[in-house]
Amino acid sequence: MFLHASRRLRPAWVAAVFGIGLLLVPRSGVRAQSASTASVASEHGPSVTAPDSTWLVQDSAARACLDTLSDAGLRPVTVYQVATASDTGRTVLDEVALISQHIGERVRAALGVNSAVVPNADTLVHWRHLAGRVPVRVVVHREAATTWSVDSGSDTAKAKLATLYVTVLRAMPGDELEMAWPEGLAPDSVTVSLALSSTESDKRPQPRPGYPMTAVFRARGVAFTPAMVRPSNSTPQFPMDAEEQRIGAEVIEGIVVRPSGVADGTTKSVVLSSRDPIGNRAREHFAREYTSAVESFIKKVRFEPARIGGCAVSQEADFPFSFSRG
Repeated sequence: MFLHASRRLRPAWVAAVFGIGLLLVPRSGVRAQSASTASVASEHGPSVTAPDSTWLVQDSAARACLDTLSDAGLRPVTVYQVATASDTGRTVLDEVALISQHIGERVRAALGVNSAVVPNADTLVHWRHLAGRVPVRVVVHREAATTWSVDSGSDTAKAKLATLYVTVLRAMPGDELEMAWPEGLAPDSVTVSLALSSTESDKRPQPRPGYPMTAVFRARGVAFTPAMVRPSNSTPQFPMDAEEQRIGAEVIEGIVVRPSGVADGTTKSVVLSSRDPIGNRAREHFAREYTSAVESFIKKVRFEPARIGGCAVSQEADFPFSFSRG
């Protein structure tokens, strides 16, 4: 999560993507921790916290590039599963991470002898499709049993993968697919999406607090190298009115990092924070300010693109920004 360092204080940061998580790393070499664990604060300026979720998408250009790769160049990889949710609140994500862990353990058991061993599954899905979304959508309900369905129009190359996950979900105890409903969460359901990412078997992906990566199987394939933000001193501009009124915000920006290194962004949510009540009209104004600040910043950011086996591919991310006046 980025934050504008106020006009009185402008620390230099390098933003980077590690594993499948975006992190801010200060030039001093000391990592800013995720918002789920801590924040880096100044006595005279706003705090800075770290973004922590990215997801891979594959488009036709990426698939065409993968078609040029040779089977002879395949290496042992470990395939990990991570979940994302329609609600991006920390409490919900913690509950969803636990559900994802249960599912991953059951997938391991279905493919191997027991859930404690990561099995080999070379024939489950072709190596060109090891990274990306699992074509099964899970819906956790407040007052009903969890449901799931295969995504319409899903890639036929992942048919065996979809069948495996549906079989696992049908056999799972209901309590492993339920979540403690957070107080104040308005929706009656939360949609959970699962994604896979492959890493060379002799390397471990960068862990993310609150987003455990569950190893589900091993295969021969190509490793996914996530996108990385090119070094820059820039940070989002703290909106003028919000700064003067000491209004903070948590902003979720949905971005897609293109192979060219340019990112497209759309604001998904703005949650304001203030010691004093905020009227509806003022709330709308501050939300527009933050939306403009973040979207303007995303247009300026340049990335080293994500790669699969050397091919530049698009990468989709939910990019959180934290603006705090301290």
